[in-house]
Amino acid sequence: MKLVRVLLVALVAAFFATASPSVAWAQPDEPSEADKAQARRLGEEGQKALDQKNYEVAYDRFKRAESLFHAPTLLLGLARSSLGLGKVVQAQEAYNKIIREKLPKGAPDPFVRAQEDAKKEIVGLDQKIAWATITVTGPDKPKVTLDGETIQVAALGVKRPVDPGEHGVKAAAEGYLDAETTFSVIAGGVREVELAMQVDPEAGKKPPGGPDVPGDTGDPGAGQRIGGFVTLGIGGAALIVGAITGGLAVGKHGELTDGCQDGICPKALEGTLDDYHMLGTVSTVGFVAGGVLAATGLIVALTAPSAETTGGLAPRVELALAPAHAGLRVDF
Repeated sequence: MKLVRVLLVALVAAFFATASPSVAWAQPDEPSEADKAQARRLGEEGQKALDQKNYEVAYDRFKRAESLFHAPTLLLGLARSSLGLGKVVQAQEAYNKIIREKLPKGAPDPFVRAQEDAKKEIVGLDQKIAWATITVTGPDKPKVTLDGETIQVAALGVKRPVDPGEHGVKAAAEGYLDAETTFSVIAGGVREVELAMQVDPEAGKKPPGGPDVPGDTGDPGAGQRIGGFVTLGIGGAALIVGAITGGLAVGKHGELTDGCQDGICPKALEGTLDDYHMLGTVSTVGFVAGGVLAATGLIVALTAPSAETTGGLAPRVELALAPAHAGLRVDF
């Protein structure tokens, strides 16, 4: 009991340790010097591509750099390249992150200039953002994607900021046919987008040549055969136990034969005599029970029906075992 209490205390302590705010809110590790150097190099490549108006390459380099090491200058490059690609919503969010960031005293001049530039460049950007209200009727919790990105159910039915241009919406839900549509919206525009999902007429029906119940193999005798083989295996194990204990009983019998005279055994062999009787009993029970179980399991497995032989009607097999007897009853 003392050991159990110690283990419980350790488990409780481990739980509170892993659930503590210090662990749940742990800050990411400080970037290594190699990460900083790589981020700097990626930032230089991104700025070069941005100067050449190669926005795709610039966006890729700045995004990689910012993931390695955060700096307002890198985030500013990401905002500008996003804007060049028409990702107005993402650009606005990047600008806002720079503006909201509280720079420490003595921050590098490039960081300060990046914040000042962000405040200037974000002016009027909200007028370029479009809005779309996406509504899905039918299922309660559909899985919806906008341009390949998942939209939470809470975001459906209310205005959502989107970039100007063409967009694709897809919706899926269990028991319903997939639905999709496209829409276009101009800068500052508003669109109502509705997807009416239809119930799948094939939902819940048996697939051609397949089972009626999910997980059913379509074989009416599969369960009976499994049960038969399991019973056969248990019987075989019991026979093995009977054989082992029988062999041990024979060894004990040899000791008693050598040490006992005219059926009378000295006191020193009383333990051996008890072991002999116990092993003999276990061996007998093992052989008898093992034989019955093995035979029963074999019969159950061999008599299992198939769809061809029963026409889909499977028999019910009951195995009745009691201390004094064992029996097999098959009812149709």
